[in-house]
Amino acid sequence: MSNSNRQPKLFLVPPVPDPEEGERRKEEAIRLVEQNTPYGWKVRANKALVSAARDLPEFTTDDIKQLMDVDDVPPEPRAMGAIVKAAARKGTIEKVKGKYRESTDPACHRRPKQVWRLSK
Repeated sequence: MSNSNRQPKLFLVPPVPDPEEGERRKEEAIRLVEQNTPYGWKVRANKALVSAARDLPEFTTDDIKQLMDVDDVPPEPRAMGAIVKAAARKGTIEKVKGKYRESTDPACHRRPKQVWRLSK
């Protein structure tokens, strides 16, 4: 097989066998996304998150995105995850333990997304 027929590597970083290191890398990535997301977008995303939490018994990031203007795309694909994680750390929302929904966002390829709810 020639090199031109090989499928490109999807992941440039080798898998991490250490779960603690994986968690550390995840938290660092979330912190960097939070730090580099424009303030105005974060305000609009938080407003949509609060609406979803108030109006829906359970929701995913897809539901939050649907409450935002269609042209108000996140500056980075993981930005909405950082918004949700920050709200969970503040105690505004909480995970519905063990509950996931397939994403309705075509870019997410129907992957399971965590379900959230307003904190009790």
